[in-house]
Amino acid sequence: MRKFRRWILASVFLCMVILVPQAKAEAAQRLFDIVVKDGRTTQVIEMKYGKTPYGYTSYYANQSVIYVSEKSKSVTFSVRKNTSGRYGNFHFASVKMKPGDKPQGNLFTYTVDGKRRAWMFTVQKYVEPKIQYLKTAVPRKGSAFKPGKRNSVKLKAFIKTDVPVKTILRILDEKGKVVYKKSYGESGSKTYIFEWDGKPSKKNTAKLKTSGYVPAGEYTVKVSVYPQIGKKVKEVIRETKLCVIK
Repeated sequence: MRKFRRWILASVFLCMVILVPQAKAEAAQRLFDIVVKDGRTTQVIEMKYGKTPYGYTSYYANQSVIYVSEKSKSVTFSVRKNTSGRYGNFHFASVKMKPGDKPQGNLFTYTVDGKRRAWMFTVQKYVEPKIQYLKTAVPRKGSAFKPGKRNSVKLKAFIKTDVPVKTILRILDEKGKVVYKKSYGESGSKTYIFEWDGKPSKKNTAKLKTSGYVPAGEYTVKVSVYPQIGKKVKEVIRETKLCVIK
């Protein structure tokens, strides 16, 4: 009987431990900033302490690979906005370095309460993303696109990039107004395949109703990718024509 009571008490205690809500992990604390300049852009990298994107708690930087301009002749590193006297003895293996064609490492060391910490940064020249191809395929090869319930045009694009980019697909009428638009989140090199039924998207600048199909005419399929290096955002474009008939 005593063993049974002990088992009951142990079970109740275990349930209480499981059911009691656990405290949420605190947001990562920003310790200081690493400033990287390549003569064309300035990038600010945050050194933090807390839960990393991988789920464990540690000291870390929110960026390890640093992409610099392909025309850059030198890259400099410095520290700013130190939030506490606990952090010090900042040292870079190279305060100033010349980027090469291959990725280069730059070891950064510092102390926290006298204990030495280290983080490896990698400097890599940025190569502008390329839209390798943009193709359209209608139900009948070589024919124009006739929108309908069972008809759709397939759009296919391959984007090659070293850095994450946002991608936007637009279809424009002869006046340059957008009849259809679709945005994609950040991604690396990727093949995009999309089928369009000929209906306008919501809030299109051509002010067409989304319930019907676009008028007949010649349209421009435009794919744009937006790489960001530091604070600068560029646009890389590729276009192709699409003939729509009724």
